[in-house]
Amino acid sequence: MLLIEDRLKAAQEHHDAGRRESAALIYESVLDFSPSSIDACKALLKIRMELGDLEAAQSLAQKALTLAGNNADILSLCAQLFVLAQQEDKAQAFVDQALSSDPMHADAAILRAQFFIKDGQVSEAEVLLSDVRAAHPEDIGILRAMSQLYAAHGIYPPALELAQDALQRDPENADLNGLIGEILSSLGDNEKASHYLQKAHLKAPENPGFMIAIASNLAALGYLSEAQRVTKRATTLFPDLLPAWLCHVRVMIERGETRAALAELLPVVKRNPDRIDASLALALAYRMAGLSEQALRLLEPLIANHAKLPADKSQRLWNLARDCYLSTGEIDKAVGTFDQVPLGETLGLPADLIANDQSFAEALSTANYVVDTGITNLELIVLLRFVLQISKGSGATLSGSQTLSQLAELFDSLPYTGIDLAREAPPQTEDVIFFPISLLLAIPEAIRGDVTTALPYISPPEARTEHWRRALSEFPRPWIALAWDASRPGLLLEDYGPALKELPGTIFSVAWDDTRHQLKAFPDIVDTGVHFKDLVDLSCVLSEMDLVIGPDGIPLHVAGALGKAAIVLTRPARPWYWHADGSEALWYPSARVVSSLQFGNWAELFPQIAQEVLEQVSQLLDLQAQSSPLTKKHHASE
Repeated sequence: MLLIEDRLKAAQEHHDAGRRESAALIYESVLDFSPSSIDACKALLKIRMELGDLEAAQSLAQKALTLAGNNADILSLCAQLFVLAQQEDKAQAFVDQALSSDPMHADAAILRAQFFIKDGQVSEAEVLLSDVRAAHPEDIGILRAMSQLYAAHGIYPPALELAQDALQRDPENADLNGLIGEILSSLGDNEKASHYLQKAHLKAPENPGFMIAIASNLAALGYLSEAQRVTKRATTLFPDLLPAWLCHVRVMIERGETRAALAELLPVVKRNPDRIDASLALALAYRMAGLSEQALRLLEPLIANHAKLPADKSQRLWNLARDCYLSTGEIDKAVGTFDQVPLGETLGLPADLIANDQSFAEALSTANYVVDTGITNLELIVLLRFVLQISKGSGATLSGSQTLSQLAELFDSLPYTGIDLAREAPPQTEDVIFFPISLLLAIPEAIRGDVTTALPYISPPEARTEHWRRALSEFPRPWIALAWDASRPGLLLEDYGPALKELPGTIFSVAWDDTRHQLKAFPDIVDTGVHFKDLVDLSCVLSEMDLVIGPDGIPLHVAGALGKAAIVLTRPARPWYWHADGSEALWYPSARVVSSLQFGNWAELFPQIAQEVLEQVSQLLDLQAQSSPLTKKHHASE
């Protein structure tokens, strides 16, 4: 007869190979022979949870608690069970019991960290995970949890390092491969991300999250047909999974199939039993399609009853509503979405200070402004106008990920602290407010100024600007800077096509990264980017240009922040900061917005808007010539 140890070993081998039912049968046979086997009970409980059999899992949990009620492993499994059963209070109670029994228990610490994060206590989560990692430096679960924490807050270098460390210990782990793939996608390294995402999918083909990540990554690479095939498979396998459908809709919209995408989504949201999730999903789809007004109409009933919404759904509602209001230029309504944010409580400040504009303004003038979760590089450039307006050189500082250090050099009056770990942030003192960038619009307009008060708000150093001025002086004016995207479905240099030949003066490339390779087919374009040491060089060159043309990206934002004439090329669902009254950009009045009327690749779209672009070029250069004697002199000499 086989020994209990032999049966347990065989069951574990079946489990490791993914044969859960076979493993469960063996564990059940162990319990038939030895009802008090805590190892078999724990393993079987874990399998029943993995299979979604919560009723059987609860029965096993009761048995396990009877056998070893103070065992941290059992208590942690019970907590996981109640998380699955959506009974969070009971889950937290079991987590606390598990950590009381073993303060360094890895699985319990991961669960407690998740609860901390959900409650907004991110630093507490990091400290807990770091302490447990010190006790269990090779625990894959802890490494993965810390990586996910950093990735969720945009702190990508340590997130990637931790995930890679974990993967070295378990190279075939699907979750770790998927995590690394998603981090690389967030860093823009989509080609490298593909390998990890595909491997994760092969290891766990039943996981819809990996399919969604693969489709999003393919779309970012411009492979929209391949992305659509993946999303179609995902929605077929998981017909009621809203994230899969939203990814599918996004890809279809990118392909120019907006009407068909919304038609496919409509019956899915109609049959979804969670009416709040359904409404949010449909509104998001309309926003992705560039139909912000329709999205807001869908959100109106939720906004009217927001007090009844769960906290997580309320946050999603306000974030989406704010984006829609901003995208339609309704700044006051966007500001109103912050009414639910207790600013004093969030910042740890007394209510009387918040209520007094002068005192609040003085406190904010020396605050440390933190680039928090969800703020993109481009949104940061837009929003920093308010920091500069509030500070006026009084000592405000900026802190965020190390990856933003070069971008922060554009704003030399704001000392920047680059941090890779949340616990490296300087401790908050009574004298310094730590203010999240995402809440800047919540500050009264009387303090922060309106959207154009601080313009222009980038000032390139004169010495470096003069160096560029001399270097460019040999070229005939007008000087036109050109920007483009790295890949489809973005705007490539070749998409400008015949319009390039009709542009007057000299065309300068301001591409400084891998996108420069597109210049090989355009020898007449002057490559300034090859000489850029940093983004300050970009700002110096743009400050000397007569006109800047390109899609949404750093060059167009820098041009707008410099107050330079610019033409930004967008598609229908343009980001909120390119809202335009007529053609004049609200946030950057020196820029004109030229938008295509439909989605699709720019190769197809540009011919439709080329004439409008050329007309805007002519108008802007004429206006410049009329207002600048120097420019008028150059035009006359030509």
